[in-house]
Amino acid sequence: MNYFFGFEPQLSENSWLFNLNHLVLFIIVIVAIIGLFFALNAKEKKTIFITKIVLASIMFMLEITRMLWHYLNHVHSVNYLGNEGSFNFWRVFSFQLCAIMVWTTIATLILSVVLMSKNKEKENFSLKILTNIILGVGLVAGFLAFIYPDMLQRDRSLLHFINFQTILQHILLVFVPLYFIKIGTLKVRIKNLWMPAYGYLIAASVAMTTSQLTGENFAFSLHNPLLRDIGINVVFPLHLLVTFLIVFILPAIIFGCFNFIECKKNLSQCPKEIVMGGGNNLILTLLRKDRLIIICSYIVAFILFLTLPLAFRDSPVYNALGLIAIVPAIIAVAGIVAGYRLRHRVDEKIEEMPA
Repeated sequence: MNYFFGFEPQLSENSWLFNLNHLVLFIIVIVAIIGLFFALNAKEKKTIFITKIVLASIMFMLEITRMLWHYLNHVHSVNYLGNEGSFNFWRVFSFQLCAIMVWTTIATLILSVVLMSKNKEKENFSLKILTNIILGVGLVAGFLAFIYPDMLQRDRSLLHFINFQTILQHILLVFVPLYFIKIGTLKVRIKNLWMPAYGYLIAASVAMTTSQLTGENFAFSLHNPLLRDIGINVVFPLHLLVTFLIVFILPAIIFGCFNFIECKKNLSQCPKEIVMGGGNNLILTLLRKDRLIIICSYIVAFILFLTLPLAFRDSPVYNALGLIAIVPAIIAVAGIVAGYRLRHRVDEKIEEMPA
């Protein structure tokens, strides 16, 4: 039991990066995801309902127990090893992209359960956005964590609780959006790629805010050591744009692949979906007022996200000024809500028109 939950380091430091350990980890992850995908094969509404509750509960408990273990580890270190200093709640709670997506995935599962009980799951716009975000952002974040597994503690085995919890949580980050696709809740369309784009912006804005308040470098919000490691030094905050462009390639590929598969299944729908934007002229589709509101809100929010950090004389600021970094997220969410409400009113008027 002490080997699994213990606070004392169990091993000399091991590397999990680009070696045999890394290969073993990757094989375990792939086998686990494939196993879950085929094991959770029930099609009955009640079973799917229970599955979603179980998945949300597991992810919630994994996150809570992770924080509890780190707190007990801190207390143990202070009491027995003479390690002084206060418990760093911000670092343990974490506002890294994966941690934000864990809570987003839990919220998506819960919302899906609520809507499923009301028979509104298939038509809810909020759920549609959230499922596309956890596919384009959560799955990508979880996948990249296994490509570059620096989240694992090197002085403990893969079977230690803290590493086991980390691996399982990231597996679920990858699996849950795939499960939504499997049960038909999520239909992957290239035209919905703007939803993960919003997800990245909102999550990055939250990470930037907490980074400026606490001094923790969540999601590379204060600097970009990943690019520095390969000899590229992009100045703050332009590295945020570079990071976004690099990371966003992956959801674009994912959405494109799913759309290609869909086109192979139904060739008659492919030109309509991709070329004509769902049956309408693409230019006219983009010029619709609801879409213009969403597009403009994103442009404004993204520009502010890149320029607001320049208002900080020092970074991080360690004070309430850091709250200004949340403004892009607020604008982004407001744009989506305003666009949806306008679209909803137009649809209602169309339905009221005589045939």
